Amino acid sequence: MAQIRRPAVEIKQGNLTVYLTYITPGDLSVPNFYTVDKLDPQANEGYQRILDERRANRLARHLKESVSKGYANLPTTIFLATDKPISFDIATGQLEYETDDVCPFSVVDGQHRIEGLLTASREESLLGDFKLPAAIATSLDDSHQMYHFFIVNTTQKPVESALEQQITRRFTDMQGIDTLPYLPYWIQTEVDRGADAEALRLVEYLNDESTCPLAGRIRMANDTTPPRGRINQSSLVTMLKSQIFVGNNPIFMQEQDRDRRHRIINNYWNAVDRVFVGAVDASVSLAYSNNGIYFFLMISKWVFTDIYATTRDFTVDSIIRSLEDTLRHLDDPYLGIADPEWWKRGGEASNLLNRAGATTLANGFLQALQQARSTEVKI
Repeated sequence: MAQIRRPAVEIKQGNLTVYLTYITPGDLSVPNFYTVDKLDPQANEGYQRILDERRANRLARHLKESVSKGYANLPTTIFLATDKPISFDIATGQLEYETDDVCPFSVVDGQHRIEGLLTASREESLLGDFKLPAAIATSLDDSHQMYHFFIVNTTQKPVESALEQQITRRFTDMQGIDTLPYLPYWIQTEVDRGADAEALRLVEYLNDESTCPLAGRIRMANDTTPPRGRINQSSLVTMLKSQIFVGNNPIFMQEQDRDRRHRIINNYWNAVDRVFVGAVDASVSLAYSNNGIYFFLMISKWVFTDIYATTRDFTVDSIIRSLEDTLRHLDDPYLGIADPEWWKRGGEASNLLNRAGATTLANGFLQALQQARSTEVKI
């Protein structure tokens, strides 16, 4: 048994009474202090998700690494609940309870913060007195606890990946500034790589450059216009990081001038548009769908490698020649992709152009490219 006395603020919201206070790793270590009512579908009990240990461990690592720098911060409140009343002295603003009387507290929201803090505090003594903000609800039965869990977890929305990319890019641009704060290692890793920043710059260029077929087709972070017929910034940045800003794409390795690299990639998309879209209405061509763009980004490294090995000419016409030379050597079942009609919505592409299908088509394109160059050598 432990007796806990803490400063608190009483807040009443309709039929809900909560006390804003804090808990420490010492509180959490008290036997039976809290419980997580995990969902068991077979028994038709519980409501909580299973603990994501990777998420909790990532938080623990952040706390251990940041505490000595003054950045071990968890400012948002966790939500605990008990079906018992708790004594609160309005005059002194003190919340007082014995754990045997009111515990275990049900964790309505915050199980990953709790587990991360507990794990970190066992390995880092500086975290022993860490004050974790908590909202403690009293006299709340199981059904109401489940109700609040549902409301909290279905009305809040995580940061969109597009906005996360924008923030990472801003941190990257801040490198070298004395006031740059401590960054958690998972953010620092992305900042150091710089891939998010470079990919985002390229996306902004492609979306804003009037001569680019992708201009205006990219839905940027916090863009509220309808998404139909557009690709999300977050998806495109992720694809660019995996297909352009990688060691096996010569555009990334050879072209250090960012403006030149952007112009080459713009030329590439203009070549793609003329060969694979042609006279077809671009709004009905799957060449500009997520999986279509993924396909063209996949084959770009082979097209660019081919041009570096031959003409080193990255004009639109030169890229078109490389594409068309390859397309002439396509075998079944890849022949269709050379025809813009194949890419129209409702046609063959609609049935084949999923992510796995795009990879299969890309492998067929590579085989044709190798065949085209092999034939040239024999001649």
